[in-house]
Amino acid sequence: MGSIASGCKNQRYAFELCGCGAAQRLLGRYGVVRNYGPHGLQLAYVGAGRLDVFLQAGRDLENWLPGLLIAREAGAEVLTATGQPWHWFADSLLVAAPGLGSAFQQAQSTIQ
Repeated sequence: MGSIASGCKNQRYAFELCGCGAAQRLLGRYGVVRNYGPHGLQLAYVGAGRLDVFLQAGRDLENWLPGLLIAREAGAEVLTATGQPWHWFADSLLVAAPGLGSAFQQAQSTIQ
């Protein structure tokens, strides 16, 4: 089991925005869904291997940038919440440990 961090204080709201279904169904696959505080820190944790996935619906580029750089340099997958390659104007962010982005997307599709 892995762990998912969400950039939204209300986890259920964050997953509904992303079309992921109820957070409880994700818990069956991932074990922990929580918010660890600053987004940059959570993204750096993905890069360091302390978290498996970071997911945020909504745009927060200024808070993402420092941790996004660390995660990307460490080899993390950087996508939108719908699994598309992330770009500067994206309104969501999904950062996953190498190889977990597609697995997370598959898990989302099986619980919708």
